[in-house]
Amino acid sequence: MTNTHLRQKKNVAICGAQSGSVLMYLVAVIVVAGALSAGLVSLTTTSTFTQLSQGNSEQARYMAMAGYEYAKKRLHENAPDIDIDEIADEDEGYSLGDHGSFKLKLGEIDNDLFAGRYEIVSEGIAYKGTSRQASYKIKGKFSPGFIDVPYAEMSEKEIENFIHHSAVKVPDDQNRDDWEPDSDPDNRVPDDVKVLRSSVGGSMLFVPVPATNDYNQYIVRAVVRNSEADSEGYAVFFDTELNDENKPDPGYSFNMDPDADELSIREWDDGERADEPETEVDPEKIEDFDYEDFYYIEIRVTGNSRAARATIYDLEDGANYDYTPKNIRNFKNDGPWNLDSDLSLSHSFSFDFDFTSEEQIYAGFKILGDEPVYFHHLEIELIHDDGQIIIIDDEGNRIEEEFSPILELPTDEHENWVELEIKSGVGTQEYDEFDFYAPEGITVESGVEFLSESAQGKVKLEADSGDINIEDGVVFSTTDSAGNDPEEIYIKTCGNVDIQGAQFDARRYIYIEAGGSINARDADLTVSTNSAQLGIDFVLNKECADIETGNIEVENLYMEFLNRDQQAEADPCEAIEGDLRDLSDNFDCP
Repeated sequence: MTNTHLRQKKNVAICGAQSGSVLMYLVAVIVVAGALSAGLVSLTTTSTFTQLSQGNSEQARYMAMAGYEYAKKRLHENAPDIDIDEIADEDEGYSLGDHGSFKLKLGEIDNDLFAGRYEIVSEGIAYKGTSRQASYKIKGKFSPGFIDVPYAEMSEKEIENFIHHSAVKVPDDQNRDDWEPDSDPDNRVPDDVKVLRSSVGGSMLFVPVPATNDYNQYIVRAVVRNSEADSEGYAVFFDTELNDENKPDPGYSFNMDPDADELSIREWDDGERADEPETEVDPEKIEDFDYEDFYYIEIRVTGNSRAARATIYDLEDGANYDYTPKNIRNFKNDGPWNLDSDLSLSHSFSFDFDFTSEEQIYAGFKILGDEPVYFHHLEIELIHDDGQIIIIDDEGNRIEEEFSPILELPTDEHENWVELEIKSGVGTQEYDEFDFYAPEGITVESGVEFLSESAQGKVKLEADSGDINIEDGVVFSTTDSAGNDPEEIYIKTCGNVDIQGAQFDARRYIYIEAGGSINARDADLTVSTNSAQLGIDFVLNKECADIETGNIEVENLYMEFLNRDQQAEADPCEAIEGDLRDLSDNFDCP
């Protein structure tokens, strides 16, 4: 594996040759998706360019735009192991049939290694070889939004270079030499493997997040081992600004804190951590939890009004230290570092940061006590989705599609489409109704808002055996509905339902059914009509075939019934039905 961001690189200027309907379709989708809103181009149903422009130079410009967007997409998809020879490899260029072609020159920027930025030169050519031939060049710098620092695969010198890199920040009153390459004494780690270590209490280290105004959502990934179960642990920062002394002000961190016996998210101000956590979760919910073990922490930061979801994965023990970043990223390869069990916690917050400014946000680490902590991996990846949904087929292939408010899988054309992910970039959508069905599960990412405007509106998610996961910060609203449809906000599957941190605002009905378990931590459910027919119903379906019925886990669940005529002695939770009635002591229902 080549670490493209920390090792010496070379500038390369190469052109590539490729043609065919697959490339044409890909390039058309890339450039046109962003251009349609400005009225630049249009597509036919066969995803080919129709009429780009009447001017030859304009057509050449669109070819250059297509090449530039194509290069960006390829760089992002292949990060961090980018081989620019594969993106542009011959002199003939990329042909888009009768509409023109483009050539690419790509070069890595040596003086900005850590950010992993690339120079792209795209030359569009229209009507080549004719009297109408025209050309147009677009030149720019692009970061694929991927910082990959696999300490466990780096030499001592490379780790030292990272510590002393100008892009890495430490507080002014601390010493960079508090951080050093060292062996992790855990018996699963060979002695010749060096990782990033510090044992100086309070040590902090920050790495820039390569966010932009267009792409300001990202994922922080870290693999860390705490050396002592009774130490004060460590913090992993995200969405953090640094003050003049290079201290977090403001900022946020996930905390693995044995001293406080908590896994939490806390806010930082003027270099100090808040006394109370914004949110926390009991670590004992991870089976055989041990503060001294290896854990993989993934922090997904989404939305303009921020939502952060931290997931802590326990890594299986193994006799061999078989470490690769690919294993850490997807956990689908065989080996001792596969996923064992996991636990999530979420937090929504306001983040007033101007991504168009020269200011920078950071991720990073902090040692909370005086015992050594060993950092094996750090990775920061921008989320490059522009309102797409992801469809997964029965072989695990992922297909990008444009958002539609009504989608039933599989389709007539694609009988093997079985699972659906609605990405953060979808953002706020307003339609009469939303109706999704995917047999093997549905995930709705943080930052998605479905606002149903119809008097008969609804938000419906349904699966067969798969799980339905609705992440923190998701909003479903059907408050304009005037009907009595029990499917107003309707979620049903024979798998599990997870609605941690979601907000549901219905006029009459909220119905949630699972054949497995229902997890409703930190959710906010509201029905607003003044009617005896309203209801919030959680149901465990004990008749799902081949499914072991689980339970309903309720923690910090808030339920509210607005404008309801009640006598003084009436039970404010009387509209709650089904299995949830037995758990009324475990949630707040005003």
